[in-house]
Amino acid sequence: FNIKWTVLELKEAYNKDYEMFKDSFCLMHEYTLTTVLRDLEQVFISVLNRAKIIITETQCKYWEKTDFLLYNMCLNLNIEQLTKPY
Repeated sequence: FNIKWTVLELKEAYNKDYEMFKDSFCLMHEYTLTTVLRDLEQVFISVLNRAKIIITETQCKYWEKTDFLLYNMCLNLNIEQLTKPY
C-alpha cells in the first residue's frame, strides 16, 4: 500500500508514558493513549483510502464479481466524512 507507519510501538509508548508521569501503577495514561490513537487513526484512514482505490478502481471488475457487498461498501465509503472532528 506504500503507507508510512507513524505510530509509536506499544513498548515505546509505555516507556514515554512512564518517563512523563513516573507512575508504575498505570501502564498508559489517557494522554499517551490519545496520542497513539490519533496517530493510528491517520494511518487507518490512509489504509482505508488505499483499499477503496484498489477495490473500486484498480481491481473493480474482480471485486464487483467476487464480493459485491465489499465492492459496494467501498464504493459508498466517504473518506472525508471519517476525517471530520467528532
